[in-house]
Amino acid sequence: TDAAAADVVALAGVLDGKGAYNALSRKVLATLNWAAEYSFAKYVLKVDDDVFVHVPTLLQHLRARPAADQSAYLGSPRSSLVDRDLRSSAYVPASAYAPDKWPLFNQGIHHALSARLV
Repeated sequence: TDAAAADVVALAGVLDGKGAYNALSRKVLATLNWAAEYSFAKYVLKVDDDVFVHVPTLLQHLRARPAADQSAYLGSPRSSLVDRDLRSSAYVPASAYAPDKWPLFNQGIHHALSARLV
């Protein structure tokens, strides 16, 4: 945790270095597990280190949510074609997932989750 601001969590040694990019999902899950256990925040915001957060706009979106709705999952929704190229590291055979297009999902560069969903 950032000692000065007490709002930044850096998981030193958690999948840093060679091969870290291929294990990003585990790093994100480790962060969410940390937040679920130690944080009392209403929302958890995950952003890549090259993303600029316009805080006033983010707060406007979060405050516009009905108070009773505690299941917020905000981000940049998109869909994409399933990669059927055998040479690709993202290859998915039709036997594992038949549709040609993924369902709508939020991109990994940034998303916000309400504490209830963490």
